[in-house]
Parts: sequence; C-alpha cells; structure tokens
Amino acid sequence: MKMIARFVLVAAVMSLLPVSAAASTLPVGSHKLEWVLPPPNEKQANQPPDCCLPSISFSGQFTLMPAACKIAGAVSSKVLAYPPRPAGRSRVAVVDESKGTGTGYDSLYIVPFDSAKSSVIDLARARKISVAVHESTQSNGNGIAASWLEMLDDPKDVIIDVPFGKGKNEVIKKVGVDAVKLYLKLNGVYISPPFSFIHFRGRWTSTVSTDQGSFTFTSMGGEVYLLASTKEGTTHMGMHAGKRYSFGGELYVANINDVGDWITIKRYEGAAGSIRVEALDGFGKPIAVAGSQVQGDGVAYSVNDKEDTKVPPGDYRYDITIAMPAGTSGYPVSMHGDARVEPGQTKIIAVGGPVRVIADPDENEIIYTQGAGKAVALAPSINGLNAKISFPDNKMNMSLVIKDGKGGIVWTGVPIRWGFVNNRGVEFSVELPKTLAPGKYTLFTTADLPGYQNPVTTEKTVVVTPS
Repeated sequence: MKMIARFVLVAAVMSLLPVSAAASTLPVGSHKLEWVLPPPNEKQANQPPDCCLPSISFSGQFTLMPAACKIAGAVSSKVLAYPPRPAGRSRVAVVDESKGTGTGYDSLYIVPFDSAKSSVIDLARARKISVAVHESTQSNGNGIAASWLEMLDDPKDVIIDVPFGKGKNEVIKKVGVDAVKLYLKLNGVYISPPFSFIHFRGRWTSTVSTDQGSFTFTSMGGEVYLLASTKEGTTHMGMHAGKRYSFGGELYVANINDVGDWITIKRYEGAAGSIRVEALDGFGKPIAVAGSQVQGDGVAYSVNDKEDTKVPPGDYRYDITIAMPAGTSGYPVSMHGDARVEPGQTKIIAVGGPVRVIADPDENEIIYTQGAGKAVALAPSINGLNAKISFPDNKMNMSLVIKDGKGGIVWTGVPIRWGFVNNRGVEFSVELPKTLAPGKYTLFTTADLPGYQNPVTTEKTVVVTPS
C-alpha cells in the first residue's frame, strides 16, 4: 500500500509579545537574512526556549489520493493522499513500500509538486527516507496504545532540497529532516485519516544590534520570528507579513518577502487606540495581572495593568489572567470576554471581583421529576464572565444547601466532580436528591476562597414535579 500527503507549512513557535518594553524601539528598515543549516539538535546562545525554537514543520492528514494525480516510481497499488493544491506549488509526502505490495511501509519521499504544471508526482525527484513502524501500549502515560511510522535514518545524513519563493524569485536550499511521525493506529484502530508530522531543520537568520539592544530575526517561510534582548528584558514575537505589532508602546508593520530572506519594519501611521487592564480581588483591592493578551486582526497583543498597550482600532477577544490569592503566586484564574477599541481612546478592561458559582447557568430554573434526581453543573463566574479557574479542589470551599419555602434546610451536598464543560472553563457538578417531595425550593451555592474573598452565595430556584 502507499500513502501520500501534502504538508502545510506551520511555524513551531509561540507568538509572545513584550511583557515590559517601555522605551526600546524596533530597528526600522530592511534587514537581509542568510540561510543557515545547523547540525541536528543544535543549541545556540541566542535562541529562545525549546517550545519556541525556530524550525520548519509540516503536518497534514492522509485521505484518498485524487485520480487526477499520478505517482511515478511507486511500488504500492493503493493510494491515500492529502490532495495537493488545485493550482500551484506544494510539497507532498509519499509513504511507500520498497519490497512489494503488502510487505509494509518502509519508505518516505518528500517531493516538490506544482499541480499547475503537471499531474505526475515523480518519486525519482526525491530522496528516499527509511521509516519503520513503532508501537506503544501507553502513549505519554495516558493509556492510549499507538502505532506510528518513525524515521530510521540518522538526521545528519537526511538532507533534502526545499524551494522558497515563487517564479523567478524561487531559491532552493538544503534542509535537514530531524524527525518523522505518521500515526497509523490508536487503540488498535486505524486512524482515518492518519495524522502526520515532519520536523525540518534550517532557517533564514540575521542579528541586528542597535543602541536599543540586540534583535535576532529568524524566518521559517511566511513568518519571521523575533528574539529581542533590550534593557527591559527579553521579548519573543512571531511576525507575519502585513500585520501590525506593538513594541515599546509603539505600533509597527512588518513586511516579509515570499522567500523569507528579507524583512522590512516600518512604524504604523494609521489610527490607533489603547488597552489597559484593571483587576481587583474579591475584597475590591488591586490584584496583579500576568500572562494576559488580547487577540484581533490575526495578532495577539500582550496587555497588563501597569501601562497602556497601543493597538489598532477594532474588536478584540481578551484572555486575562490573575493570581489567587492577591499578592501571591497562588493559582491562576483566567477570564475571557470581548472588547472594542475606538480610535484615540483607551479601553479599560475591568476584570476580577468576587467569584460566584452559578448552578445550571444555562437555565433560569432547575426543574426535574421526583425520584429521578438531577445532575447540575456548577460554573464559577466573575462579574458575569465565564472564569477558567485552575486550582486544586481544596483551594475553594463550596457548600450547597436546599431550603424549602419556610427556610428549612432539606438537603446539603458537595460537588462530586469537576472538569471542563461547554468551553466555559472549570465547572463542578452535583447530583440533586431524588427524595425531595414535589414543590418549589431554593438552592444556595456558596463559594469561599480564603485570601481572595469572603464567602459569596448565589441562589437558584428548584422545581420538583410529581413522578
């Protein structure tokens, strides 16, 4: 059998923006990057952490190969594919057999392919990479058995040609292949379509030193990764062509050529507004903001409670994180919402305040039949925002009480589990009693977070109908 996939270029980086850059400015102008092919597993002093290491990666899913595309030089008779683009250049990967149909996958080819010029994918144009099936009974300790193809060749020996740019601007560079993984099965069942990942080695790079600091640009094709070391600290930032970025209180526009070996940085001269965060704890006292950002126009901007962050006007989705209790590392609490920034104005995003736990937040009343019981979601909320609270169970004391119409307690309970429900973040749940007589009751839910707030209670009407 044979598989083929087209892989989409993605950057294995984290687009993080300045945490503190009050005075430094980006080096405005055009900067030339040179191609570097480092050895496998290279570590450099001026590189970001492993999570953000500049690299070229391809990922894609295998589906049925379109009949319009033919493969020259393949052994297998059955073809699976990630369809190449209808018109235009792409790179495809072919997993094949070298010893005949039915003997098992053992060969990988990465082939440049221009569907606008040809319908034939020629394996003779590609280097053969040896692969073999690996299996595990527990993948990453999560109890999932997996089967996948993995590269056998030594990464230092696997070098392929990769085109960058288009038409007369196209250049071919030597790129290393560090790793290959193509997942075939999970828990003994074939994945349809299988998912694959290939990690490449090679980059365009340049370092610019100014009186503001050191700025290292690394291109991965279509994106430039910036590592800036200034007096305010270290900044990691992914930059895309035509996007606007905030640095040192100013906005910039980055333009990147299609090869990836030139980046031009200009100051943004259009309309702008700004965002500042104000956060309070449950007692109404200021609380620190950390790891927070707003997203809009395809860019993430970091925001904080110490200074205004300049951004283009428009609609933003924010993700603000505070720590509980105030003044400690505590446990993170994230709040999500929407904000609109108008030209020339500062948008204050107010977050924090008392945590309230809302029972069955999607319903005005809790209604169930006597004898059936009722599973009820308990959703933490801060100022009406859905709050993703990542804390151990013992960090929040929660009590649940049901009272009848005369104020008498007829039931008490505690949450039976917690998890992520309906993308609202952490939610608890509780099973309401089957034994309540038909009638109307009130459920009182109390949340107590020592050091962050005093106990806060919410109410929800409970209606039990006859069976």
